[in-house]
Amino acid sequence: MRIPNVWVDISCNHPAVVDIATVQLLEGRAPKLIKSDRRTVKEAFDSGKAFTRVQDAQLRAKMRKSVLQFRGVIPSLKSFHESMKYTSIGVTVVLNLMYPESTQRRSWKRWQTDEKNDR
Repeated sequence: MRIPNVWVDISCNHPAVVDIATVQLLEGRAPKLIKSDRRTVKEAFDSGKAFTRVQDAQLRAKMRKSVLQFRGVIPSLKSFHESMKYTSIGVTVVLNLMYPESTQRRSWKRWQTDEKNDR
């Protein structure tokens, strides 16, 4: 549940104000660590492109500070799926090392047979 928690923190406990445009602007950025990301975040807040639903200046300032102080890369479902691609490759490699091809095939066939019998 890391992704929702990050966005709740970034939005200062106002997750309803998170919109698609803001997610697309901020996802994959590391504003505390990378100057160009920090600059992009500042421009997004200054231009009003980030958190467009928030009109309260104090809340916007608080959110801006929260985003700029975020440690690490701001996640999204897109970044989650990208990470899962690499994770699945790693899992495949480990399985191939742990179980010889013939054993893996037997296990797979047995699992498929069990699935059909359960229906």
